[in-house]
Amino acid sequence: MSKTKEVLHAHNNYTSLFLIIGLLIVFVPAVETKFFPAASPMKISNIQQDGINHVTFFGESERLRPECNFVSLEWFLGERDGRNVPADIITGPPELRDDGKFTFGPWFVNIIPPEEFINNSYADALHKCSYFSRKAFWLTRSHFWN
Repeated sequence: MSKTKEVLHAHNNYTSLFLIIGLLIVFVPAVETKFFPAASPMKISNIQQDGINHVTFFGESERLRPECNFVSLEWFLGERDGRNVPADIITGPPELRDDGKFTFGPWFVNIIPPEEFINNSYADALHKCSYFSRKAFWLTRSHFWN
């Protein structure tokens, strides 16, 4: 094999490797979101408008994967796959939770009126999960509300 062919062969191998890694980076988190969420969708109760610019509520959910640590919660006004804008959420002080079901509240979100909060908002919980005792380099996104 000539030197040029060796270089081209090595280049093709690296190109294939980077293509595979790129596809994994794009598709693994999406598959994980759909089939292996870290938290179950929450059930909300006692929704009330509190003041002029936010609602308060209580709820329950379930921690599904003990190898995942909570990172943040993102709330949006609008459609999950359409137009949306971020909303502020206040969840209170940090809390270490055991695996399984948990309750929470009161939480505050700056979306009013309550009907808009219920019918036109959604939330995602972000977790850092481990695989084979190694932290993944992506965040696991669980559809937490709507």
